[in-house]
Amino acid sequence: MRSASMLHAGVALWVLAGTAFADGVPDLRPSVTIWSSLGHLSGKAKERVYNPDGSKLSELVWDMENALVLNVGMTAAATERISFYGNASIGLAADSKLNNYDWIGAPPPADPDLHSWHDDTELDHYYTLDAGLSFALLDTGSNRFSVLGGFKYTDTQWTARGGCYDYEFFGVQGCFEDGEKGITYRQLLPAVYAGLGYLGSFDRWSFSVEGRAGYTLNSAEAQDNHWLRDRYFVDYLQGAPYAAVNGKAGYAVSQRTSIFGSVAYDKFFEMNGETSIENTVTGDILRTNYDSGGADLYTLNMAVGLDYAL
Repeated sequence: MRSASMLHAGVALWVLAGTAFADGVPDLRPSVTIWSSLGHLSGKAKERVYNPDGSKLSELVWDMENALVLNVGMTAAATERISFYGNASIGLAADSKLNNYDWIGAPPPADPDLHSWHDDTELDHYYTLDAGLSFALLDTGSNRFSVLGGFKYTDTQWTARGGCYDYEFFGVQGCFEDGEKGITYRQLLPAVYAGLGYLGSFDRWSFSVEGRAGYTLNSAEAQDNHWLRDRYFVDYLQGAPYAAVNGKAGYAVSQRTSIFGSVAYDKFFEMNGETSIENTVTGDILRTNYDSGGADLYTLNMAVGLDYAL
């Protein structure tokens, strides 16, 4: 409810601001444009642990629901064909949950032997940074087709507290203490990409769509702190495919100002790597010599905002 109220208030302010400008036809090729938007963020990350034979030992599913997200960015034209862009997103508030599954007997597709669920899960932070360059292959004035390339960095962290468990393998059921910190999980995902983009303008309306394909870098990490077990895990993830699709529709309320709606879907496919396991009491560290860890992530960012051409 809090996220929805803030979003509605933000939309109202932007619409009122837009009506204050005089009518006019926008310049859809400004040298510098800045923008901001407020919206709804959802997504899911999966954390996996594998046995040496490749069978799944554990899977933790971190859901991101009803998050409020702030997006800001800018585009600067260096020449008629070349533009630079940069943007950032920050998650402000979110409802989240964790489901934790373990297989002790038969591996999947058998049902898990242990299951715990944690509805009191917080999105500690969500940050993205995205920067790149686009080059116009064709520009007719009302239609522009471009190639682009860039770098994106995503940093997401959750903490699960309390919750309940059903350890069927041991015949044990129960609940953790309310508010007790159980697990903190963080993904740090750098990626490079290339893509294609289209921008079209029709009277006061503008539409754009963009597709990206790339690869996460070998410096990606996933960090897991099991507070009740005094264990800290770090997965040193190897590169894997990354893909994204973005769309935007805008309406010019003045020569320089437009209101818009946007949607952005990002998918980091499963990355795997070796794992270090630290005993946080003794400081002893053990590192696996096989791909024992796995991680993936997708996010969906839907927002409304304001463009301003300088």
